[in-house]
Parts: sequence; structure tokens; C-alpha cells
Amino acid sequence: MIIQKFTEPWEHYEIENFLTKKELEFTQLYISEHMDFYKKKINVYSRYLYNLNHNDLLYNILKKRFYSLDEIKKVSNEKNFINIDLSICSAGFNKSLIHSDTDAKIYSGILYINENENGTLLYTDITEDSLNKTVHWKNNKLFLFKRTEYSWHNFNNLNSETNRVTLNLNVFKSCFQVPKGKNDGTYLKEEYANRK
Repeated sequence: MIIQKFTEPWEHYEIENFLTKKELEFTQLYISEHMDFYKKKINVYSRYLYNLNHNDLLYNILKKRFYSLDEIKKVSNEKNFINIDLSICSAGFNKSLIHSDTDAKIYSGILYINENENGTLLYTDITEDSLNKTVHWKNNKLFLFKRTEYSWHNFNNLNSETNRVTLNLNVFKSCFQVPKGKNDGTYLKEEYANRK
């Protein structure tokens, strides 16, 4: 792993080669084997989220790798838990709303899977004109940040002809509840961006 820490526009990390070559190959195989099912979902929804089962081999590979990071070790205890979901956005997915994530979240990690897509946009405020930085997409790079009131960000898949695939590795406070009735992980893009 190659870890770089940045302080602007707010503290975050870019971690290249997050997974080993073997782990990455397994992850890509897992996703490709399920892609027909996912494609049916994103034909209906602009964005599809699939929550990985805690007994799933992929979940445990990702969790182990995530726990190896010093920042995550600091907040890993019985009061917090890791949630991992697979996020697939349709080609041409418009920008999600600028948001700072739910206050039940402690850390957000976004693992880029595709070879080429759009990265994550970082802002100093909740307005488009406050765009400060783009975290550039690179296959097998984890973008990690501690959630704060000012960790404004969003993403898009504009000008792309392929689906945007990421794995979201998040640390939540124990008080967080997964929304009822969304067990298959499907969200309209506006609904997802406005979740509390």
C-alpha cells in the first residue's frame, strides 16, 4: 500500500494498491459474476447499492484489509461497526448532491474498481463554486476520510460509457440503523444523497 495524507480542502487519504493483486482479482471476479443481476437493477435505478453480507468471503477480505489501516484501528471497537457496500452508477450518472455524509458515520472509504472513471469531487462548502479538488480515479485506490460537518463531496459518471463501480467501506457508530425496506440496496440517486 502507498498511503498519502492530504489536508486540503479537509483531511483525507489516498491509498494506492489497497488490495493485493490476488485480492483485487478475486474482487473483480466476484463483481463480474454478479453483474447481470446488478445491470437489471441499474436499468431501473440510476444507482444501485448492494450491501455485502458479513458472512461473505469478499466482505471479510475487505474488512481485514480495512482494519489494517492505522486510522481505522483507532476507531475499531465494539461500539462501532464496518458496513461495506458495492456501488454501481449507470453510465452518464449525473452528479450526486454535495453532501458531508450522515453524522452516524465515522470514516468513509471509497475503493475505485474500474480501470477508468470519474473520481470524487471535494468542496470547501455546499456550493458548486467551492470545488477545491478532484481525487483522481485509479483502479485499486482507496479514498478515505473522517466524516465531519465540512467534509463536502460528491461524484458523477458523466461522459462515461461504462458503469462506475466502487466499494464503499464505512465505519458507523452503533446507533446507525440501515433504512427499513431497502434490503436489496436500491436507491434513487436523490434519495441516497439525502439520507440522514
